Amino acid sequence: MKVYKFLLVGVIIAVSIFLIAEAGLSKIPEPDNIIYGMARQDADTVTLKVNGQVIASYTMGSNPDAGNNYILRVPLDAVDPQEPGTVRPYDEAAIYINNEFTPAATITIGARGTIQKIDFAVDSDGDGLLDTEELQLGTNPYNPDTDGDGLSDYYEANNGTNPLLYDTDGDGYSDGYEVSANTNPMDENEMPVIYVDVGNSGYEDGTKDNPYNTVNEGINAASDKYTVLVAMGTYEESVTIDKDIRLIGESPSTTIIDAGAAADAIIYDYLTGKVSCIKGFAIKNADNGINCANGASPLICNNIITQIATSGIICGDLSTARIINNTISRNTDATAIQSSSSDMTIVNNIITGNDVGIDSDAGLDPRIDYNNIWSNTGSDYIGCEAGIHDISDDPSFADIANGDFHLANGSSCLDAGDPVEELAADYTGGSTITDHEVTNMEIGDRIWITDGVNSESDVVVAVSETTIEIQGEFMNDYLVADGAYIFTDTSDASQEPEPGNYRIDIGAYGNTPEAGHSKGYCYGDFDRDGDVDGSDLAEFSLAYSSGAEKADLNGDGFVNSHDLSLFAASFGRAGL
Repeated sequence: MKVYKFLLVGVIIAVSIFLIAEAGLSKIPEPDNIIYGMARQDADTVTLKVNGQVIASYTMGSNPDAGNNYILRVPLDAVDPQEPGTVRPYDEAAIYINNEFTPAATITIGARGTIQKIDFAVDSDGDGLLDTEELQLGTNPYNPDTDGDGLSDYYEANNGTNPLLYDTDGDGYSDGYEVSANTNPMDENEMPVIYVDVGNSGYEDGTKDNPYNTVNEGINAASDKYTVLVAMGTYEESVTIDKDIRLIGESPSTTIIDAGAAADAIIYDYLTGKVSCIKGFAIKNADNGINCANGASPLICNNIITQIATSGIICGDLSTARIINNTISRNTDATAIQSSSSDMTIVNNIITGNDVGIDSDAGLDPRIDYNNIWSNTGSDYIGCEAGIHDISDDPSFADIANGDFHLANGSSCLDAGDPVEELAADYTGGSTITDHEVTNMEIGDRIWITDGVNSESDVVVAVSETTIEIQGEFMNDYLVADGAYIFTDTSDASQEPEPGNYRIDIGAYGNTPEAGHSKGYCYGDFDRDGDVDGSDLAEFSLAYSSGAEKADLNGDGFVNSHDLSLFAASFGRAGL
C-alpha cells in the first residue's frame, strides 16, 4: 500500500513538473507598439509593412476621436518561432499612404511598448501651421495670411485674433495694422487713432471728444503706424510728416489744407513704410502740393490738388509712391506730377488744366495707366509715354468754376478706371487664374477674387496677357457662371454708390461714396434722383438713428454729427 502511495505522489510531482515546464515554454503576449501622427491632407489609408508584408493599417476617419491623426497598432513577437503578422524590435519598416508605390517614411521599430509619433502633414504655405491644422481652423493651407490682414495664420492662431477676420474687433482697423501700432486688435475701444477738428476751441488731447485743432498737432501726437483723422474744415497750415502714419481727411469736398502760399502744403521728411497714406483732402495754395522727399513713398489717393505754383506732387529718385485716384487741376503754371523715380504708380488720376501733366526724368518708366490727362497747356507727358489705357478727354466736372470737381452726368471718367479682371475660365484649384485680359497688374501686387459669396486674397508671382499666377492657391472654386472676378486696390469700386457697374471712376472720388454718374453729387441723395428731399430725409433718419453704414456720408467709418452736418448742408440741394 505504501508503494502505491509513493508511486501516486511521484506521478503527481512529475505531472506538476511537466505542467510547469510547459507553462514556461508557452509565449507570454507582448504589448503592441503604437505609431501615430498627423496624416497627409489627401490620406485615405496609412499602412505599415515589413519586408513587403502588411503588419498594420488604418483607415482615416474610422476612429472619430482621432480626428486627422492615424493610429497604427503594431503587434510584436520577440521569441522564436515568430508568429505571422508580427514584427520584432529594431526591424526596418516602411509606412505607405494610400498604398502608393513609394513609402512616405521608413522607420526602425522600437522596443516593446514603444509609442512613436510620425507626422506626414505638410505646411504648404510655410506659415508654421500644418495643412491639417489649417483645415481644422478653416484657414487656407496655401496662403500664409488667409484674411489678408498682415498677420500670418500661425500668429493669429497663437495670439487670439481670428485668422479668418481682417478686423477681429470690428473697429475699422486691420489686425496687422493694430499690432504694428501697438494697439489691441481684440478691443474695439482701443484704436490707433488721433482726431483733429479745426472747430474745437476747448480742451485738446487727440481723442474723439477732445480733438486737436491743427493737423500738425495731430501728427506730432501720433505714434508710428497711427491714423490721424481730420474732420471737415479749412486748415491754414503747412504740414510736415516725419513718421509712418496715415493722414485721412473726411472728404476732398470739405477738408482743405490751405498752405497760405508756403513752400509745401504737405512735406514728407521721412523714409516712409507701408502704412503711410494721404487721403481725402483738398490741397491748395502752395509752391508744391505734396513733396515726397528723402525717398518717402506714401499712398496718395482721393485728393484734389489745385492752385499750386510749381508741382502738384513731387517725388524723388528713391520714391515708390502710389498716386491713385486724385484730381490735379487748375494749376496753370505748375507740373501736376514731377517724378524722378521709375518705381512709382500713377493710376486712375484726372490731370487737367496744368502747365505739364506728368514730367518724368528721362529713361525712367513709372507705371502709368487708366488716367485722364487732358488739356495741359505745356505738355501732357514729358519724359514718359501715355499709359496704354490712358484717355485724353474733357472730364466734365460738375461745377469747376466753383471748385466742384465731382463728375457730371456723361463724363468720360465715369466707370473708366482700372477694371476688374473677369474670369474667362472656372477656377477650381491651382495657382493659375485665367482672365479675358489682364491689365495694370505686376508681380508683387495683392489681388482679391470674389463671386459675391466668397472672397480670398493672394499675391501675384507672374502675369501674362490672359493669366495670373499666385503664390498659393484659393480654397474655394470660383465659376464664370457666378460672375467671379479679380480686383486690386486700384480697381476696387466697392465703395461707389449703385449702380457702379463694378468699375471704378477716374479722379478724386473714385471708390468713395461721392463717386458719381449723375448730375453732380449731393450728400444724402439716396434715391439718386439728383436732389436731396423728403424721401432722402426719411431714409437718412432711419439709417442715422440705427448707426447704419449708409448714414456714414463722409466714409470715415463712424456715424456721427459730421454726417448730420453734411446731410443738412445738402438738404434741398439739386445736382447740377
